[in-house]
Amino acid sequence: MEFDDELRYEKDGPIRRVILNRPTKHNALNVSMQKQLHEAIRAVRFDEEARVLIIRGAGDTFCAGDDIAEMPILNTRKLSFDSATTLAEPSSDPEWSTYLIVSMFQETAALLENLTDVVTIAAVDGVCMGGGLELTLCCDFVLTTPDARWGMPEIDMGITPGWGGCTRLQRFAGRRRTKEINLLGYEFSGRQALEWDLANRVVEREELDTEVNRLAELMLQKSKYAIRRSKHVLNRAADGPMGQVAAFELPIDPAAGPMDVHGIDSFAEKSQDLATLRNQSRTFWADQRL
Repeated sequence: MEFDDELRYEKDGPIRRVILNRPTKHNALNVSMQKQLHEAIRAVRFDEEARVLIIRGAGDTFCAGDDIAEMPILNTRKLSFDSATTLAEPSSDPEWSTYLIVSMFQETAALLENLTDVVTIAAVDGVCMGGGLELTLCCDFVLTTPDARWGMPEIDMGITPGWGGCTRLQRFAGRRRTKEINLLGYEFSGRQALEWDLANRVVEREELDTEVNRLAELMLQKSKYAIRRSKHVLNRAADGPMGQVAAFELPIDPAAGPMDVHGIDSFAEKSQDLATLRNQSRTFWADQRL
């Protein structure tokens, strides 16, 4: 699929970048962007060269969620698989259109969450509301500026979150905090997002790109197959009884799959490359540790 100006898809070696590009609208997701975002994540899924995906918003903002202004006409128009926008032709079944759009959101979230071969990073600045916040819940790492505005305002629109705001959010912030965020509909800061386990690190705005790139470069030094195995286990061990999910960690075959980094041999041989990598990993974000 070709992407228009509202969503930029960039390749930089093994790094892929998805940039939401409606800064004057706080990068709110209209149907055109939602369909393109879906296809962008699918493109990464089937890109064997991709190792890191960075999602960010253009300008000084991340994403304000769904485009509320588009909603009144959304389910009155017929949608098309090969169209990036809603069509002028009236829909014969508006309820079907609404279901199609929301289920597409959920498929996009699942695709992003299950990119087991790719490390995903959300770079959050400015507004991170509704669907924007839900997008971060599917990423491996979230970096936020301290004064970024987070929240789930759907309740004041008379609607409920569609792709994780009531479900995935509980896995991070807990049930009580998730009820608070959704039922009150207030805004909270990037600092609070860090405290509530919705972000990994708070970064000043002028350092956000640098810190995201530092993280991406470190992850590129890791074994891609170890990342695949680790993400596969981590994603599936979040649910279910321990006796069941622990089976994912059993090395049923040697190293549970192919190896591209022979770290055990390198450790025994006191490899300088391994020592350098371990030092980088050990000291990464050391300023954040207590």
